[in-house]
Amino acid sequence: MCQPVNQGHPGAQCSRTRHLQQPENKILQQLRSRGDDLFVVTEVLQTKEEVQITEVHSQEGSGQFTLPGALCLKGEGKGHQSRKKMVTIPAGSILAFRVAQLLIGSKWDILLVSDEKQRTFEPSSGDRKAVGQRHHGLNVLAALCSIGKQLSLLSDGIDEEELIEAADFQGLYAEVKACSSELESLEMELRQQILVNIGKILQDQPSMEALEASLGQGLCSGGQVEPLDGPAGCILECLVLDSGELVPELAAPIFYLLGALAVLSETQQQLLAKALETTVLSKQLELVKHVLEQSTPWQEQSSVSLPTVLLGDCWDEKNPTWVLLEECGLRLQVESPQVHWEPTSLIPTSALYASLFLLSSLGQKPC
Repeated sequence: MCQPVNQGHPGAQCSRTRHLQQPENKILQQLRSRGDDLFVVTEVLQTKEEVQITEVHSQEGSGQFTLPGALCLKGEGKGHQSRKKMVTIPAGSILAFRVAQLLIGSKWDILLVSDEKQRTFEPSSGDRKAVGQRHHGLNVLAALCSIGKQLSLLSDGIDEEELIEAADFQGLYAEVKACSSELESLEMELRQQILVNIGKILQDQPSMEALEASLGQGLCSGGQVEPLDGPAGCILECLVLDSGELVPELAAPIFYLLGALAVLSETQQQLLAKALETTVLSKQLELVKHVLEQSTPWQEQSSVSLPTVLLGDCWDEKNPTWVLLEECGLRLQVESPQVHWEPTSLIPTSALYASLFLLSSLGQKPC
């Protein structure tokens, strides 16, 4: 048995008596400085008594059989399987709750209807721009990490088929496009510096891991990051202010790129490092894009014909693009060039596409 528990809603007559303690609580100071929002629980759905829930799963089947021989025997059979699973929910367990946004400014208020424009804390005119930039950067980071989240879900045992069914190329393209657009504000000189040093850390796995860890920590904490040595340090210098604090709008796309590169095999990383010194990245990008577009729906096996204009002069097992695709778990053929798509290749192929897209964007001259 469940009962709604009303946690109360502050009335207008009490709002004049509310005020913040002075000096302000340190936790509130941190939340205000980060621009985080606060929510209050207004209603709770709670079990009044102990509840037992039983799940019954039944399966039935039937079939026919024939036994060849001197005497031909025929027959049919039926089967039934039933499984029960019981779960006990203790009294006082919370099954659901409703929240409302808390607004703290010149007066207290509770916003029952969500409004993205409203913030819990009213930033001062001097802080408004900085807080807005911080939120923008963190929103970008949240939007751009789905590949990494999908990989972590797979490692935790989440059904890969469900993941593939939920994915589509337009969603992947939107992610990577948004990521690359954040880098457009960088001067060409800085982009080239980042690109050159990415080529170096692709051949230095510990350096790449150290940079990824530093960016991840800085983006989560919103504070300063410690300097790094070598190529990783050179990249980091392009993404921080003089105070050593990360610029989220720039750090998030590089963090995303490093996450995509980490999915690739060592062979693929080495090939990309070499490709940075040439002009083949754009053709490789177009070919991988073609494979992803033409292989939908991704949860089904299929064969994708490859346009000869993107294959280069020699399409065989020694071709770098061939190796990049083969390392994703795809089967290729030379005559009448084709790729045999396997659903299990989605994650590495998506990571390869994201890596090529962002590396190409870094090397692209502004219009």
